[in-house]
Amino acid sequence: MKKLISTFIADCVALFIADGLFSQVSFANNTAIVAAAFALAVLNMFVKPVLKFISLPVTFLTFGLFSLIINGAVIMWAFNLTDGAGITGMGPAILTSIVVSIVTSVICGKDDD
Repeated sequence: MKKLISTFIADCVALFIADGLFSQVSFANNTAIVAAAFALAVLNMFVKPVLKFISLPVTFLTFGLFSLIINGAVIMWAFNLTDGAGITGMGPAILTSIVVSIVTSVICGKDDD
């Protein structure tokens, strides 16, 4: 439970930073950031492990680079589930996923994925 809460807070901070860094990422208000972080946490907990398992052969063939596509797709899905959150394409979604990964690793420490 403690890890889930710290990851949720890290996602909120990361999405706020991504909103400031990238013009293609936008939020209507702070509530939209919190809602997107919640959607991202739920998708990362339940959907992302399944996607990683299904795409394992492709991930091996691309030396792990396909995981960036998976992360970007999960970010886009979280934004699509959230009212007041917008992202313009896969490129900004991948860049946002990189920001989320960096901020989460700094705030939460070592990730056990």
